[in-house]
Amino acid sequence: MKINSVATSCECPNILELKDPQSPNHDDEILFTEGAGCDRNITCGSKRFTHVAFYFKDSEIVLDDGAPRATAALFPYPFEGEETGLPVDIFILFGMMCENKEWYVTKYPTGFTYHPTGNSPSKLVGTNGEYDGKKSKIHVLSCAPVLIA
Repeated sequence: MKINSVATSCECPNILELKDPQSPNHDDEILFTEGAGCDRNITCGSKRFTHVAFYFKDSEIVLDDGAPRATAALFPYPFEGEETGLPVDIFILFGMMCENKEWYVTKYPTGFTYHPTGNSPSKLVGTNGEYDGKKSKIHVLSCAPVLIA
């Protein structure tokens, strides 16, 4: 008889190791908790500095005009004017998961932005959830402090 159990450890490295080294924030400003297995809570302020980036070459998402070395970024709000600084758990929002010792996003609730070519304007795509369920390996993440009222 097999008994179901919850994993108590995670095979992935510390997800905070993916923090953008150029981010203006310090580790002590990230509200972070670890649960059983690979369950995490990463609460950030919904501002421009809060984002997760991936390379198309490390993603199940294929775009006709997306170069494989191009990066894409996910933000917790769809448009710049909607920055609030209010708390958002990006781990849940972006469906972060561990697989084969790597961290992935699987949800794109506000779509993602990318530059099709080096100097072209950015594009926002996937705002209708069409890419949800597709895995993209996290390259870097950045977390803005939560606005405290």
